Amino acid sequence: MNTQPPTATDSTGSPPILTRAERQRCHAKRDEYFACLDTNNIDNPYRAGSACQDLREKMLAECPESWAAYFQKLRVMQRQRDKVFTPDGQLAKPTGEPENKSKSK
Repeated sequence: MNTQPPTATDSTGSPPILTRAERQRCHAKRDEYFACLDTNNIDNPYRAGSACQDLREKMLAECPESWAAYFQKLRVMQRQRDKVFTPDGQLAKPTGEPENKSKSK
């Protein structure tokens, strides 16, 4: 069993190679943290403040730093995408614009 913490690097400076069990624990903690963010309607984990902080720390304890940073950036990008596109891939209507833009003559 690997005794290094997941944030440690090897002698080459590369992030660690996680075992299947370690990856599963990392993903489970990420999912718990993101579920908390969803419950609290927080799209951007960098602006979460103290909400879900304990779950964030648990994710950071189980996942390499580079993975945790990637997961958080990916969440922000996915939330931004979801605001721009509908589930079927069409552009979402901007809020505040009228439904019909026909010109009256």
